[in-house]
Amino acid sequence: MQNLNLKTPTRTPLILILLILTLIALNETIANTRATPSDPLKIQVNRSAEIETDGALIINDTIELSADADTSLNPITHFMIGLPTNYGHNLFSIFAYDNTGKLNVTTNVPLGAFYGVDLELRDAVDSPKTGAYRFTVVYVFSELVRLEGAEFNMSLSLFPILEEEIALCNLTVVLPPRTVYTNSSLYFDNTTITTSRYSYQILNRTEINLRPFTNQTSWITFKHSGQPKEFSIIELNQLLKEITLDPFGDLLVSDHYQLTNRGESLSEISFNIPRNATEISARDVYGSLSQPRIETETDTFKPVFVSLREAFKRDETTKLTLNYRLPFNTYVKQHSFEDYTLTLDFLNFTRNTARKVIVKVNLPEGADPQASPKSAKDIPKGETVFTNVTRFDNLNFDLGYRYSIFWTSFRPVTWVGVSAIIFSSVLFLRSGAKPAIVVAPVHLETLRRFVDEYGEKTRIALELESMERQVKSGKLSKRRYRLRRISLDNRLSKLQKELGDLRSKIESAGGRYANSMRQLEVAEAELETLRGDIERLEARYRRKELSTEAYRRLLDEYDRRRERTENTISGVVLRLREELH
Repeated sequence: MQNLNLKTPTRTPLILILLILTLIALNETIANTRATPSDPLKIQVNRSAEIETDGALIINDTIELSADADTSLNPITHFMIGLPTNYGHNLFSIFAYDNTGKLNVTTNVPLGAFYGVDLELRDAVDSPKTGAYRFTVVYVFSELVRLEGAEFNMSLSLFPILEEEIALCNLTVVLPPRTVYTNSSLYFDNTTITTSRYSYQILNRTEINLRPFTNQTSWITFKHSGQPKEFSIIELNQLLKEITLDPFGDLLVSDHYQLTNRGESLSEISFNIPRNATEISARDVYGSLSQPRIETETDTFKPVFVSLREAFKRDETTKLTLNYRLPFNTYVKQHSFEDYTLTLDFLNFTRNTARKVIVKVNLPEGADPQASPKSAKDIPKGETVFTNVTRFDNLNFDLGYRYSIFWTSFRPVTWVGVSAIIFSSVLFLRSGAKPAIVVAPVHLETLRRFVDEYGEKTRIALELESMERQVKSGKLSKRRYRLRRISLDNRLSKLQKELGDLRSKIESAGGRYANSMRQLEVAEAELETLRGDIERLEARYRRKELSTEAYRRLLDEYDRRRERTENTISGVVLRLREELH
């Protein structure tokens, strides 16, 4: 008993100390769980989310960093922001700025389990010495707004994911005009603002004391009550903007669009073109479309509505071309007898987001490019490529070139001389001239059948490509794809046979008809070869035999060759169609 009594006083303080330490740790855990705003660095966020008329989601974060006067913090030179991992695949574009200009942004930086974005601050933030520091981050997301049945569904991250506590986050969601909020997975305050043209619904939610790495998303559903054309989820896969300066003072523009519809079926598509554009026309892969309709112009652009030949259904891909003329003297400045500068502005982009924009400038024959443009270094070589373009991007550039006006008269003089030589040769050889070869006429019905069936073949090919993309992205089941593919393949096989017979009849007429058929044959063979090359390229990339940079460079080259080949085919079919009128 004596030994036991001696040990008891020794163990009791140890137990009490352990109990006190446990209570202290538990108290700290509870304090952290409550996330009281006692951290030295105080962060406030104002997040606004706005849905563009093409379905792009733009999130704008204004972040303020501050500290109490009696605190001391290490200077901050970098600031990390996280996104939900799956949002990284939907991030179309991102940029950041403070009150002095843009900040350097690095994406896809490891940040725990999240997609990280690293912002390099212009000057070290040394709170509280430097006072509160504010900066803004703008994200452009694609494919976060989807049409599901009769409603649109949007996935939204409620606040940025930060390594530090967020004391306050105000969230504002602006729905598109003429839409009605129906439901969401979290509660939002809902208000309506009415302007002279539209009514907007605005959703609000406030979060306080968010612990580090807090991640919360919500879905929001809404209905569109206006015309489908007013809110159409259209993906602009590619825009080829071809600008031609001819020696007679004309500036012609051809905008070639490749579009995919992810929303409701459309009978009309709107485009924005420069407000001083004239002689506007439109065509699809089958030929000319009806005269585009022009609505009220703004200070910067002219809204143009193009009526489609047939309904543009959901998940279909189509190609459209918009042609117009611009005033030469507005965009081309002459500095001396032979020196000119072409200045173009692409700020007023037709759609808010585009995967690829190719700008091709055709200078007058004999012109010599003199300077690389500010943001398009490859223009002097013929064309330049921009990727992931949004309405925030400034694609303005200047292209200087040297051109002598004597080139204008060079070709006519040359042709006069050649004509004189030919005329003299004909007179000299007149006595021995052979009978002219007579080109057999082609029946108009044969041409009409060929053009119509070739157009259907093109439509089926585009539908097959669209279905393949949907299967890869999981939007179309493999079973439905196989069933639809069998039906389309059968129809395509019949069309190929019928087109082969019609092609033989047209080719037998000789002359320009035979030449057109040969052009088609060569272009189709080139297109088939390119498809095989692209498939092999993608297979090599999946096997990691190519770097991402090499893969994209080769893919861009294949895409440009494919675009030229498809334009050749469209041109041949268009010329044949024009002979029917």
